[in-house]
Amino acid sequence: PERPEKGQNHGPTRSVDMLAIARSTWEKAQVIPADPEHPARRWLDARNLWRPSFPLPSSIRWLPAGEHYQGRGLHTGAGSLVVLAAPPETWTEAWPDRPEAQAVQLIAVDRDGAPALDRPAENGGLGKRSYGSTAGLIVVFGNPVLSDAISPVRVAEGVADAMALASRYAGPAVATLGTSGMADEEGGTLVRWLVESAAGAVIHADADAGGEHNARQLRRQLTAAAGGRVAAVLPAQGKDAAAAAAGIPFPALPTGWEDYAKTLAETTNWPRWEIARQAVCILSEVADDA
Repeated sequence: PERPEKGQNHGPTRSVDMLAIARSTWEKAQVIPADPEHPARRWLDARNLWRPSFPLPSSIRWLPAGEHYQGRGLHTGAGSLVVLAAPPETWTEAWPDRPEAQAVQLIAVDRDGAPALDRPAENGGLGKRSYGSTAGLIVVFGNPVLSDAISPVRVAEGVADAMALASRYAGPAVATLGTSGMADEEGGTLVRWLVESAAGAVIHADADAGGEHNARQLRRQLTAAAGGRVAAVLPAQGKDAAAAAAGIPFPALPTGWEDYAKTLAETTNWPRWEIARQAVCILSEVADDA
């Protein structure tokens, strides 16, 4: 079949159904184990994006190199992290399950967890790409029922940024999958969804002209719609939230988090990864405020 054009976002072509490829890719992908030697875990651990050994969100999986879409040629690394993307409202509707994939983003890594290419450089290899159109789609790490939120929802451009935020703050973290996703159209689905947050929103802008511009635009739209419960911030260091996290190792787990996790397991229908995340983040925030 005809190859999709080079780039991160691919719409349908004359002979390739990219939505079907996105869903097939997601179905072939595997649950990422807790094994610290797994390439996906090494990628996460090297960047301090998720606490080691903690269960990962069900919206992120692993696809070995040999299982990739064959139109791409040989994968130069060990495989790719595969992240499910869907429209904002479908995350809420599906919770505590995940929504159906409308696109997937792949992040290629080698066996050591370092960035790799999903095909040889001479064939236009990329380290990150998407199957299916990601326009208007997001990735959510955390409980997406925003009307129940007790901590602000945090919005960032990239998957790594959102994971870094989700592992440190109790509110859900959203990846808009690029600068264009942050620039929601007036009255768009992202704004309509975000205004439901009972605790408001914090927009984590990339420290570049495009990132700051689109974060300000999204903040203006949310402020107009939500009455001012919105803030926009720059990373403490580096280009973005993921870069900032790389230089800040996780602190020790808070005292009593396992007992609190057991309580959450008894009183909610949340998945294990969200229970662990909430228990640690909430108790850490309480300790910081004390």
